Amino acid sequence: MALPIDFITRTRALLGNEFDSFEAALQADVPVSIRINEKKGTPAPVADIPGNRVAWCDTGYYLPERLSFTFDPLFHAGAYYVQEASSMFLEQAIRSHVKTPVRCLDLCAAPGGKSTHLAACLPEGSLLVSNEVIRDIYANLDFFKDKILLRPQEISNNPEVARRLGLVAINTALEADIFGNINSTHVSGTRMMNGIGGSGDFTRSAMLSIFTTPSTAKEGKISAFVPMVSHLDHSEHSVKIIITEYGVADLRGKSPIQRARCIIDNCVHPDYKPLLEEYLAMGIKGHTPQNLKCCFAFHEELAASGDMHNVDWSKYNK
Repeated sequence: MALPIDFITRTRALLGNEFDSFEAALQADVPVSIRINEKKGTPAPVADIPGNRVAWCDTGYYLPERLSFTFDPLFHAGAYYVQEASSMFLEQAIRSHVKTPVRCLDLCAAPGGKSTHLAACLPEGSLLVSNEVIRDIYANLDFFKDKILLRPQEISNNPEVARRLGLVAINTALEADIFGNINSTHVSGTRMMNGIGGSGDFTRSAMLSIFTTPSTAKEGKISAFVPMVSHLDHSEHSVKIIITEYGVADLRGKSPIQRARCIIDNCVHPDYKPLLEEYLAMGIKGHTPQNLKCCFAFHEELAASGDMHNVDWSKYNK
């Protein structure tokens, strides 16, 4: 590759004795590197031989040659990313300067390889928001339409297939209780808003099951988080992560009380945190500290006054 004379002159003045090494690097073949997405449970692609690892990235690897990635379903499932090694240095910057949970806005997520890298490096409890891509998909349907393959539910919702692909399932919660149980379908336990769809199949079978919801509804009069869900679609045993505009509750490996504190601290609207803290303190001593006298107080108050803010525990806990 012949470099422009003006570029050589300017760059040589900047780099001095290092310019020759810089020029040699530009003329050399570009190595192929990939980064493993550990969130998908992907194993390392090669033995840990010196020279194969990207020195500044724990999950980065050099490959001896470029493969036909477009024919690999694991590539399309996000199990790994073909990523230039220098861009993986992001890991060192994050680990050096970000020590506590943060809210991070990623304005460059396209197609998202570095976004998943960023998400893997941020401290637990962080929230990463990326730019919306659905409009780009709609604008380029001619490109995508011959790449979409529809399968019957026996295949698309098959638990074994979902688990084998290491899917990350993201579904919407209508309400959640402080112990991690999810109601996806019924308002106040009786009025059906929508069906369960495929959320049950993917919540129970995915490698990582995530639920998202706004923390409140109806101008703040309804809390998405209650002491006990009025209808249960997904139990605490299947729900791994809950996300609201206030943060992320990672429930993996936590006891019921630990889950409750994690949800209240990270996801609940500030208006409702004191009420739910009080409920947790009133719980009957045991593995899951529920109080059956009070567990539906939020729903009863909504029916009575139209505003869950008005819950008065003294009415229930007699």
